[in-house]
Amino acid sequence: MSFSEKLQNLRKENKMSQEKLADLLDVTRQSVSKWESGLTYPEMDKLLAMCKIFKCSLDDLTNDEVTCVKIEDKKKTNLNNFIDSGLDFIEKTYHMIRQMSLAEITKCIFVMGCITLLLFLLNGPFRFLKHSVYSIISVISNDTIVAFLSRSFYLIVDICYFISFILAWVYLFKLIFLDHYDNTKTVVVEKENTLENNKSDNITEIKKQIGQTPRKEKSYAFFEILGKLTILFIKGMVCFFAIPVVISFFFLSACLLITVVLLFKGVIYIGVLLGIIFAILLNVLIVEIIFNFLFNRKNQAKRMLITFIVSIAGMGLSFGIFMIEFTNTKYIDEAPKGMNQKTVEKMVTMNDEFFVDTYDELQYIGDESLGDKVLLKVSYYPDYLQVSFPKEDVAYYYIVEKSGKIQFTNSINRIVNDLSKKRLYNYSKLYEKKVTITATQENIHKMKANAQKNYEEEAKRQQEMEQEYYNSTLSDYENTIAALRDEKRELEEKNRIQEQDIIKYETKLEEYKNQLRSLIDE
Repeated sequence: MSFSEKLQNLRKENKMSQEKLADLLDVTRQSVSKWESGLTYPEMDKLLAMCKIFKCSLDDLTNDEVTCVKIEDKKKTNLNNFIDSGLDFIEKTYHMIRQMSLAEITKCIFVMGCITLLLFLLNGPFRFLKHSVYSIISVISNDTIVAFLSRSFYLIVDICYFISFILAWVYLFKLIFLDHYDNTKTVVVEKENTLENNKSDNITEIKKQIGQTPRKEKSYAFFEILGKLTILFIKGMVCFFAIPVVISFFFLSACLLITVVLLFKGVIYIGVLLGIIFAILLNVLIVEIIFNFLFNRKNQAKRMLITFIVSIAGMGLSFGIFMIEFTNTKYIDEAPKGMNQKTVEKMVTMNDEFFVDTYDELQYIGDESLGDKVLLKVSYYPDYLQVSFPKEDVAYYYIVEKSGKIQFTNSINRIVNDLSKKRLYNYSKLYEKKVTITATQENIHKMKANAQKNYEEEAKRQQEMEQEYYNSTLSDYENTIAALRDEKRELEEKNRIQEQDIIKYETKLEEYKNQLRSLIDE
């Protein structure tokens, strides 16, 4: 095969156009075209440069007796290339560490430690995938099949995570440190060789090579593909985890707007306002870091570090200011003052079983002038609660209540007004009622005794119901066990009969065999 044919095949094998090869050799495209057509022959320095580009020897490129067997062999030795790339990776790592300073080694350990921590955190989506698939598989009624499928899937997911972890770690280490070390070393060697051999002819080429993006070695193609897939997967997971960050940004923005509105209404809590502002600043910083990672943008480390420190310090300062403001806010454990309160009354006749059932505040007042009468008073807030009595006198007296028509705007304005005065009330008391019972001391003792008796009877009924349920459940289990035992005995009896039938059939079979042997002997 001629030189022109080899050049054309090697260029196509490396997926290069004539223009790209011409740029690498610092010649015109027409020159490359003439070489491939056999009209001209390149100079020695260009031949050496082509050997370096195509990773072949000068004999392979120029000797007409050498064919393209090596090109075909490369396709058949992917495993060898993979092993060589692994050994080359270890060797370059060893030489890089030997030539690194203590500061560079410390930086390398810190960066790779952060990457390792991030990769460990990415185990979360794999666990979520396990639980999701298990919830789908668990609908199968057969426990053995569920256990087998779930364990098999867990093993596959763990293997995938382990492989992804190793490949991502190796690829990022190579991309961040090893490639930088290798490129720097190559440029320095080329500079020294060029200055020693021919400074005037090759200085333009050296500058151009330094400015160009270093070519990726073919031996790392396997790492490159898997590395890109891993990076894509990591970016997808980062997008998934970034959703709460984005949601928190909008939530904090809404909180900031509400705080500003309250500020104009007299609710002045500077600590809360500053805390939200610094929290938004920290949130924006996190969003910027995620955005730069997803779109491969360079982070401005100094500005980001200052922003982070200011945000954390500001949040701490805001918390301190808020605690001071909070201690100046008075909490009053009662309903707000000036609320619309209503009281309803009813006079009932006392009997031997009468009592009032309520879970709210209950107060007894003695009045001997009432005789056999009992005066019931209920105080409540009609905007939040509605109260009524039974229409007829009954022994078991209860108070009917239901929610009132709450005006949400008025409630918010009331709380805002209280906060502007640096005080807070127990607003849950607006939903409570106060029951006052006025009667003679004798009737009061009777009502208390009736209430206690009713409580004990209710507790006894509850205990009896629980015991009845327990006995019923126990009886059901006992009946089930008895039924299973009967079924077991029936099966054992059937099995015994079948065993007897088997023995009977075996005896008949043996008789038939003996008769057959006697017939054969005759």
